[in-house]
Amino acid sequence: MSEPEFLSTKDLMKRLGVSRKYIESMRKNGDGPPFIKISEKMIRYPVCGYDAWIQRQLALPKASDK
Repeated sequence: MSEPEFLSTKDLMKRLGVSRKYIESMRKNGDGPPFIKISEKMIRYPVCGYDAWIQRQLALPKASDK
């Protein structure tokens, strides 16, 4: 089975281990992955956009963190 092209909010919650409220907050603040608003109640996240967003979130450890 191939990887889906889009993630639902529920899929995103599972991947990130966060609540729906947190996802909604990130979306409203522009802090989350890119999304497509299909209708008032249907939001989808392109997997390619999610993957790129995750890569940007990676933080390199500082020498003081070791």
